[in-house]
Amino acid sequence: MRTRLRKFVGRRLHCRATFQKYGLKNGCPGPTETVVVTAVTRVDTGEPLTDHVWLADAKAFRALGRLNEGDVLDFHATVAKYEKGYRGWNIEKLLKCPPGIDYWLIKPSEVRRVE
Repeated sequence: MRTRLRKFVGRRLHCRATFQKYGLKNGCPGPTETVVVTAVTRVDTGEPLTDHVWLADAKAFRALGRLNEGDVLDFHATVAKYEKGYRGWNIEKLLKCPPGIDYWLIKPSEVRRVE
């Protein structure tokens, strides 16, 4: 769980992170492009926020062109909580992936590459 993000739920933060890779998230109506960034910190204080986070709205990053692993990025995003884990009746799946709450960054904007 990303406990350092908990105290910022609902707040918009100015973040700095290192791009790691692109990905795809399955969903309705179809797959969504994602990006994963690592070493996420607050720009204003340097406070570490999380070791990594998947950002489901990759279109905000497309304006920069193709990103390479290790590119350092600045962006603004809102901290939100979400439910994770399996929520069905299959006991094996439930034990393997129990439900819980986690925190992530949503609605990234003002994305720029740091030189």
